[in-house]
Amino acid sequence: MDAERAIKSLARRFRVEVMAYKRSVPARRAQLLHHLGVDLMVDVGANVGQYAGELRSTGYDCKLLSLEPLPEAYCRLAARAAHDPLWETERLAVGDDEGELVLHVSDDDVYSSSLQLADRTRRANSRAAYVRDEIAPIKRLDDILAVRGLGTRLAVKIDVQGYERQVLNGAGRTLQEACFLEIELTPQPLYEGQLLMCEALDRIESVGLTLALVENVFSDFETGVSLQFNGIFIRGSLPLM
Repeated sequence: MDAERAIKSLARRFRVEVMAYKRSVPARRAQLLHHLGVDLMVDVGANVGQYAGELRSTGYDCKLLSLEPLPEAYCRLAARAAHDPLWETERLAVGDDEGELVLHVSDDDVYSSSLQLADRTRRANSRAAYVRDEIAPIKRLDDILAVRGLGTRLAVKIDVQGYERQVLNGAGRTLQEACFLEIELTPQPLYEGQLLMCEALDRIESVGLTLALVENVFSDFETGVSLQFNGIFIRGSLPLM
């Protein structure tokens, strides 16, 4: 234990936190997916496939459907998935309508959104600033899944930079069926007009999903204030070990 404490103390001097893998969010997410028996993960806002890659690295070996609207990110995503027969990709935005969506692309493209940035987002990361616009096809998640009929134990991850309300509006049937949902929760607006955490919690809990795990994903490092979390919700309860 003395050696463990010494390593953690040294790491903290470099602003790095060391913890046991079994306590990490990826490990705990993997446990939840396993116990829930998930056989299809729908990754909405997949970017270049970081989330799906992490799932594979932690033992998830069932079907993946990754949806990403930006062409450059999608090319990298599709290349990453090309040799995995259980990983399907499509260049699509997801919302409450069908047609086309204008996306504002940020310098660091993980901040790209159809909504305008709030001032606090620019202050927290200067690379969030928009540099160009792209047009992407958009569909409702209910419609996307209706034509596939994939999976009987459905999980959904939503990472859409402020567009959560529109995604949820187009996913009523999907939310009723899902046994796992991972979504960004934002206490104060990072994008103008976005769904905020209290409303999101009410909406998600109203369809029978319960908050099971929270991860801090975006902070103001000058003040220490957490600006955004990932919330992981599950349907039903799991036995305590």
